[in-house]
Amino acid sequence: MVVRCATMLSLLVGTSAHVSMVYLDGQVGSIRNANSATGNGGASVNSPCGGATTFGSNGIGLAQDGETVTLSMRYAAGHNGAFRMAFACGAGDGSALEAGAATLTAADDACTVTGAASDYGAGTGGGATAIGQDAMSITCTLPAQNNAAPVDCIIGILDQRDWGGCVDISLASAADPLPPSPPPAPFGAAGECSNTCVGQPEYASLYASDGICDDGGPGAQYGDCALGTDCTDCGTSACVSPRLTGA
Repeated sequence: MVVRCATMLSLLVGTSAHVSMVYLDGQVGSIRNANSATGNGGASVNSPCGGATTFGSNGIGLAQDGETVTLSMRYAAGHNGAFRMAFACGAGDGSALEAGAATLTAADDACTVTGAASDYGAGTGGGATAIGQDAMSITCTLPAQNNAAPVDCIIGILDQRDWGGCVDISLASAADPLPPSPPPAPFGAAGECSNTCVGQPEYASLYASDGICDDGGPGAQYGDCALGTDCTDCGTSACVSPRLTGA
């Protein structure tokens, strides 16, 4: 714990705030830089998709043209700032989300926010101001693309430095019904949990059994380790399908 605290202090002093997307049950797709289909995104200070630059690397979700979506974001290292939702079509590394035209607004896209210190649009860059490390949830209606066939698109939440997390989707025509989403695959069988979660090897810092769930699954405080490697802190249910399905 001493090493972990020292590591966290160095992050606070030596860098700007890390950001991490928080998985919400039933959201339109998996977080690109998460360790599992329903895991929280890893803490990052790197690019709109948290350092993950390959479209579909954690699966491709489904949404419909003009659908209203909700995503959640938080700071993971104590600093403050503002988050905004952005949307761009075309498979890519996520850099398209940085463009001003990609930002969704309260006026044009009916964006609202919960868990923030300001209304959506009142924060830096047109977003909403975060409250410390508390997660905020942003809801926006995706601008109509009027596509006749499915197209690849990216939805992200970014802060004022364009650090963030994203979700990759296939956007169906508004005229086409969406097929049901397949259930996530189970992660092994009961009893396969381990306590081998090592968050920052360069600091010889073992995150397992430190009282904080770090495996990136639903309810985890951090996503620094693989699902099922922080058994004592996250519970044995991390290793079976009920945890993955949110049950």
